[in-house]
Parts: sequence; C-alpha cells; structure tokens
Amino acid sequence: MLKLEEKIVLAIMASQLGRQWSSVELKRAVQARLPGLGERTVRRVFVRLEKQTLISRDGEGCYAKWASLAAAERGGAPTDRCVARVAKVAAIR
Repeated sequence: MLKLEEKIVLAIMASQLGRQWSSVELKRAVQARLPGLGERTVRRVFVRLEKQTLISRDGEGCYAKWASLAAAERGGAPTDRCVARVAKVAAIR
C-alpha cells in the first residue's frame, strides 16, 4: 500500500508524461503540495519508490534525474496492476 507522499510523487510525475525530473524540481513540487515535509523525508520517498521500481534514478544527489517507470507513459498498458490501481485512485481523488 502506498503512502500519501508516494501517491503525490507519482501524481506529479504523471502530470507530465515522459519527463525526467531533476531532484530539485521534483522535491519542490512535492513540498508545494505537502509543505510539512522536510527535504530528507522527500528524498526518502523517492528512494522508497525507486526500491518499489515505480520510478528510476539517473545520477546522484542534486544532479539526479527521476523518471516514472509506468508503461502508460509510453502509450502502452501499465506494467503493473499496482501502478494502474494507484493511477485510478489518484484520478478519483
């Protein structure tokens, strides 16, 4: 089950399909939606999503680029039913 912060990150990334987000941009977008989250917490959310293979990282630190791994971004069906479920729940809310 995904936490609210993780759902927010996936929703932000889904808003611009196929884009690679810099760490700084993505962190700012998340903190704009959830102002109570600190920088460390946001970075930990990114790492959790990476471990769940929902997003991928290219690079390290502030130079990292993050991309969603959902096949739906490439025009196909989602690679995982969990991803499809999250997208459906996010669309409902």
